[in-house]
Amino acid sequence: MKKHFGDILILTLIIWTGAVGYASAQNDSLPDIPLYDNAVSKDAPPSDTRGIINGMSEVNFFGDDELRNFYNYFAAGKYREAVESSKKINTSKFSKNQTQVFYRYAVAAYKEMEFNAEADSLARRFLEKDPLYQPVGYDPSSFREILENYYTIPKLSVWVSTAKNYIKTRLDTVYVTTIDTLQREPDYDYNAFSVQVGFEYHPIRFLSIAVAPTLTFYDYTRSSRRHEWATYYFKEKYSVLSLQLRVEAGWYRDNLFFAPSIYVGIQPKYVLRSRYVSYVELHRLIEDEPDYKSNTDVKNQFNYALFCGARLCFNHKKRFSYFVEASFSRDMLTINDSGKKYESTDAVFRDLYINDAYRIEEIIVMAGIKVNLKYSTVAKNGYGYNHK
Repeated sequence: MKKHFGDILILTLIIWTGAVGYASAQNDSLPDIPLYDNAVSKDAPPSDTRGIINGMSEVNFFGDDELRNFYNYFAAGKYREAVESSKKINTSKFSKNQTQVFYRYAVAAYKEMEFNAEADSLARRFLEKDPLYQPVGYDPSSFREILENYYTIPKLSVWVSTAKNYIKTRLDTVYVTTIDTLQREPDYDYNAFSVQVGFEYHPIRFLSIAVAPTLTFYDYTRSSRRHEWATYYFKEKYSVLSLQLRVEAGWYRDNLFFAPSIYVGIQPKYVLRSRYVSYVELHRLIEDEPDYKSNTDVKNQFNYALFCGARLCFNHKKRFSYFVEASFSRDMLTINDSGKKYESTDAVFRDLYINDAYRIEEIIVMAGIKVNLKYSTVAKNGYGYNHK
């Protein structure tokens, strides 16, 4: 009788244990994913032990009961309880440091429970909040393991730059006056530089679009020999406001310090101001240079250029990066509107020549600093990757 009574007791305990386990699984909010009631954590390497000690000091310092309880579950190896506790925590009330601590251990808890997709989702959310975070030795090993699958690239950036513009003139029409006898084609000596502010957005990983207001200052001298003993000079200074609209394709790799890219675009231009002065040099003696006069009215004030270029960005994953780039640009319209010049019948007598109709081509060498305002998270091995 006693033997049968013992068998009945053992059978009852087995049935009762199975019923409790079934009810626990039914109440869990993450069905179809196995849960484990870990009473004791796995043997932790020394780095994890440092993480527990560091985590305890962080949680005790912050003094938040929910965060402390959540961490105590994790430190005790009760990962299922830690996961359930994490669902009740509202991080909006936390400081940045508190939020960082929560996500580090929440990611680790989900990973220990083998909820890989959920752990990856939390890791991406963590990197969205702190894209420049670098794992340290006392972080939970499972958290570091998850973060190794991800790296961040800039999503929204702003830059400032300055450039040297090298100008080549392409003459459409050369207007030669009756006294321009020794030189058929005039010589243009151009100097130019520009400053730029750019705004860049990455809709996808390897592609970006950007708008870049640019202010360029041109200064040139046009010389023309009249006689063996006389040279005519025409000097002009003008400034142009333009707007670069570009599409850029880049190559971003986590293990590279730099990121190369190429781009193409269109650049509407507007001449803000133009002034000129003309004089004759006799026997290499320059007369007193007269004051500059406005000739904005003879310009094609609205113009546009097509351009292409390449950029090399260094330290591109950090908040502040720097870059160098080179581009080629060609105006589609002539700088001067020869039709407007003919409206003034005394122009040839006043200036001794009619402005040539020419376009400019530019090779632009630029250097600048870029500030990355927002980042995207990229998975090396796919979302929900099983790291083990």
